[in-house]
Amino acid sequence: MLALNTPLVAQSFQIDPQILYDSQNGPRASAMGGAYTAIANDATALSWNPAGLPEIKETRSFISSSLVFGDLEITPPQQSANNKTYRASRAESFSLDYIGFIIPLPLEKTNVVSSVAVRNLADLNDEYTISTVDNGTNSSVDSTFKSRGGLFTLSAGLGVEVIKDLSLGTSLNFISGKKDFRRQASTNVSNNKIENWTSWENKYSGFSIDFGVFWRASNILCLGSKMTFPHKINFTDVSYTDSDNNKRELNADIYLKRPISFSYGLALQPARNLILAFDFNQRPWRKVILNMGDHENDRVYENAHSFHIGAEYTLVGKNYLLPWRIGFYTEPEQIFDYAAAEDDEKGEQVSSHFITGGLGLNTRKAQFGLSVNYQVLQYRSDFGVPLSPFDVKHSKFRINFGLEIII
Repeated sequence: MLALNTPLVAQSFQIDPQILYDSQNGPRASAMGGAYTAIANDATALSWNPAGLPEIKETRSFISSSLVFGDLEITPPQQSANNKTYRASRAESFSLDYIGFIIPLPLEKTNVVSSVAVRNLADLNDEYTISTVDNGTNSSVDSTFKSRGGLFTLSAGLGVEVIKDLSLGTSLNFISGKKDFRRQASTNVSNNKIENWTSWENKYSGFSIDFGVFWRASNILCLGSKMTFPHKINFTDVSYTDSDNNKRELNADIYLKRPISFSYGLALQPARNLILAFDFNQRPWRKVILNMGDHENDRVYENAHSFHIGAEYTLVGKNYLLPWRIGFYTEPEQIFDYAAAEDDEKGEQVSSHFITGGLGLNTRKAQFGLSVNYQVLQYRSDFGVPLSPFDVKHSKFRINFGLEIII
């Protein structure tokens, strides 16, 4: 997160870098590690590649949700006081993932498919607590950090098969959302409890355009690409509330300019019931520009290119299909609190790894999917105490489940 200090509020407004990372919409794509740009043939096509829409021949509706939970471990530095004990815990969160509709258009000579969807572009729900117990003074401090909200889009798209086996697609995305961030400290000294808290609120707005290409090169090879044009995400109605319920507005022009980004995909089908997929996401986040009041700054983030691989093997039953999926991907993340004592507060980028898997159940009129993503993220944080970094390990599970109805 990036801090903004203003004369109006002695605290600091935080921009969550998670708004740069699109959520893994849909259990099939999620279970395959996000290697879906060259597949994108279900109702989540607007998220992955709108050019995949012409692959769908029926009217469809789709809904999915996600449950996130996990562990947080902290290890204090060797020079920390021996009479202190540190613990950490993480709470679970639940969020709507995607609601979408696919409608093929009745054109005789051209294969055109439309779609409209509400999708969770960035899930900002998170909550964790760090507890410090001083055994020498019989005191304790519980610090809870709670974030609620998300970045959502109302998206409308169209895919057209321009020539046989070659499709183009685009989507228009109206961005909105909000975030509430609350930090609460509970201090207990000799059974006397003192509560202190602060909170920030803000809303999001913006507009973006995606453009995709899908090419079925042969019976076993498909290629796909999606481009997201540069766009701006605005932060509006920013306000700060202290523990005395004094609310103050932050009157500053705050926005994030996101540069052009790409995803490239390749899918192989060496057998009728086997798909292998590979994606590369090009995220040039060093070109991200942040504007906060009178201060504009670029190169706050590092580039966050990512690699994705996935596979799907389908068992064929008499009246159903049972696909099994597995995947893996990397996702570099920016950690800002490590360099909190430095003036630039740019922190460092750390590598995050995801192992994914899931299964589905497909019938003639319905498709159910379930995926499980396991994330491991390790870094060091000083938690506001310079020169005393802790080792931090996040272990997070994300369960995604969805239902697609063929109408």
